[in-house]
Amino acid sequence: MAARRTSALRTPLALACFLLTAAVGVALDQWSKIYAFATLGDTPWWNGSGKVQVASRVYEFIPGWLHFEVTANQGAVFGMGQGQRTLFILVSCAAILFLCYLFAVSGRQHFYQIILGMLLAGVIGNLYDRIRFQYVRDMIHALPRWGIFPYIFNVADSLLCVGVGLMILHSFLHPSLQDEEKGKNIFGDDDSARMSITHVLFSFKGRIPRSTFWAFIIGVFFAFMIGEALLYKLFPGPHGTIVLILFFTVACCGVVVLVWAVLAVSVKRWHDRGISGWAVLINLIPFIGFFIALHQTGFLPGDSGPNKYGPDPLGRERKGP
Repeated sequence: MAARRTSALRTPLALACFLLTAAVGVALDQWSKIYAFATLGDTPWWNGSGKVQVASRVYEFIPGWLHFEVTANQGAVFGMGQGQRTLFILVSCAAILFLCYLFAVSGRQHFYQIILGMLLAGVIGNLYDRIRFQYVRDMIHALPRWGIFPYIFNVADSLLCVGVGLMILHSFLHPSLQDEEKGKNIFGDDDSARMSITHVLFSFKGRIPRSTFWAFIIGVFFAFMIGEALLYKLFPGPHGTIVLILFFTVACCGVVVLVWAVLAVSVKRWHDRGISGWAVLINLIPFIGFFIALHQTGFLPGDSGPNKYGPDPLGRERKGP
């Protein structure tokens, strides 16, 4: 079995990093929404089509660069998925539970715990709005002069975006990221190196290291890119477009096989992290789900030594007693 992880739930400093960050984030988000709607907007109203309307004044904090104007958003981050309130409430609750789980197994990674607190604040801030008002209050309009970013967002959205960015940055700076770099084979040493391609691509059992995960992702990406380039080279002009359409039609027929392979590879990476393969469902959470999954499976190292899902694919010995 892998070495026992220190539970962050029993560490006062870890709890402070996580919960205090979340509390400050939620407080700042709610204060900014109350203040913005009190000073810039009239009372929102529902029109005949079931949409929320609000009249707003525009405050040009930095003219052309940063404006404040209130709006009612019935969708998710940046207005995506309008009208899916019940779904977003359920998904937000699932995200809160998953973030709490990530915190519980985060050990002494205090910077990472602050990041999780930021994400938690972002989720809770917008969840509160959806439950109480049936819409999310937005007020920040960035780069309005150029119109390249048409979305109006809020502090909670900002916490989510910054949190995801910091999570990816943390992945590169994590001190144990070099643990898996000892393998010379693209599919790792020992067990994963002895796996057949069929097992790697289609089995949901066992563990694989990050090198295998990225080899698969990069391989799929370049296969599509090279295939497209070759088709354009061999069949230029209008005929190339027709062949390209046929190529993607055939590719779509194999989407089931591709999805199965993606799930199998992802599940084995979750196993390598010592987490159930059902964690792949985190990808269903809009926006942040994909980045959390990528952070966990693509950047963080697996358990050192064997765990309940199988032996270490890099052949490392168990650390600790």
